[in-house]
Amino acid sequence: MKYITIDPVRRLFFSACEKTVTIWDLVTLEVQGTLKCHKDEVRAIHVHGDYIFTGGKGTANGGSLLVWDLRKLNPNQAL
Repeated sequence: MKYITIDPVRRLFFSACEKTVTIWDLVTLEVQGTLKCHKDEVRAIHVHGDYIFTGGKGTANGGSLLVWDLRKLNPNQAL
């Protein structure tokens, strides 16, 4: 299953597939970066201010929550 969200202020689109979140520029339609750190499937994405919150599936109710700083995003670089 894929999860998506949009940051209308920065004009970014976020899509999660398996363990990776890809960040797209809505104007140029180019990939701006990828977030790779979850050990299992990403199940939620939320953008608030300068931060991206991603929730991952886990075994035995042991999921993960990661917080990413959008201000440190470098184009086309895995974070």
